[in-house]
Amino acid sequence: MNTQGRTLQASCWLTVGIYRPVRYTERVLRSGMKPKQNSLPLELQDRIIDDLKDNRQSLAVCSLVSSQWFKRARKLLFTNFTAYIYLRRGEQAADPRRFLELLEAPHSRLGLSIHRFYIVGPDSFMYLSESNRFFLEDYDALSSLLEAIIPHLPHVRELNLDSMTWNMISQDTRALLGSFREVISLSWIRIYLDCLDDLISFSSENFHGLKAIHVAELRVKNLVQTEQFSRSQHPRRPLFLQDLRLLVEDTTTPLLLALTSDIIPVQHITTLELEVREQDMLVPLGHLIRATAPTLSTLRLHIRLYFEPYQGM
Repeated sequence: MNTQGRTLQASCWLTVGIYRPVRYTERVLRSGMKPKQNSLPLELQDRIIDDLKDNRQSLAVCSLVSSQWFKRARKLLFTNFTAYIYLRRGEQAADPRRFLELLEAPHSRLGLSIHRFYIVGPDSFMYLSESNRFFLEDYDALSSLLEAIIPHLPHVRELNLDSMTWNMISQDTRALLGSFREVISLSWIRIYLDCLDDLISFSSENFHGLKAIHVAELRVKNLVQTEQFSRSQHPRRPLFLQDLRLLVEDTTTPLLLALTSDIIPVQHITTLELEVREQDMLVPLGHLIRATAPTLSTLRLHIRLYFEPYQGM
């Protein structure tokens, strides 16, 4: 009985020690044993911190836990920057040449940490004419600036183009924009195009890993040409999009038609976010939703229809 009692007593101490670590520690120290370190493997700790990469506040807290967590959290906090280039006429913005100086500084590693690149152009969809010669100067300045900056940004994964006329961008600058081989997300916002084929060709031929595209407020000069070209007439690498965000309006109708035809395949789209402002767009919108239904997992639909108030007799 005494032996059984001692065994029972020892088992109780070990069990209680899980909830009362002070007693368990005292018992271990008395016996001369080394305390056991109950810690996760470093690989699992790194994985937990990596899951917080989009929560900067939590990463800042994790950096205070230990030296190991500090190294991992700091790497995520300071290796995912966003760069903005503003060249909009009439708006106050920081001088982009100062940013270029930081990139070109000796031993600078800033460019390696920039993963998102926003380029805001100088125009508001105005036709270029002899009376608007200042546009040539603005686009020359934009091209020169991009040619100097882009070689310093090898790891851009999200490219956003905003407020520019596409045919004013030189071929050399387009080639530089297409050199971002790691881009997986591309945005076209307030871009003036001669035809929609410019958007499709540039996106598919340069960004082979493209998974998401965001299109809103396009200005397409030739809306008819979109319905005339097909994949057989214009062979190109198809876009295998997984995420599509689209403002459905008259300017993006050609793109909507291309999505519901064989021009842009939709069999891989899993996330679809659509904003509708015109009632006439509901029918083609329904065609797109039905086409993506087999693989669609997330659908965000924003319908904002505006009706004129009824005025009775």
